[in-house]
Amino acid sequence: MARGAITLLWINWICLISVAVCTPDAVPKNGERSGMQLAGEMVLSEQLFAIIDLYKQEDPVGLPGATIPDPMPIPEIKQSFSFAKMHLRNVLAHGMSRFRI
Repeated sequence: MARGAITLLWINWICLISVAVCTPDAVPKNGERSGMQLAGEMVLSEQLFAIIDLYKQEDPVGLPGATIPDPMPIPEIKQSFSFAKMHLRNVLAHGMSRFRI
């Protein structure tokens, strides 16, 4: 349970770092942060705190704020094996919005 939360925190941290590194011109020369950067940090902070609060529960379900359709359509799959061929179409995955880590 904690491993999943730590993984999500690392992913969010890497995304934040990649945005800061990839846009060096977005930071003003005097060291102040722009309004858009502050707003992005606030959104990220709120998401992280919501995830942490969710995983403080005994049996957390899903992710806060995640918009996962239920049932979720799966694209058509064609796979050949040495002994058979598999062709899946019109497949729906149920219960994806309520997954557990």
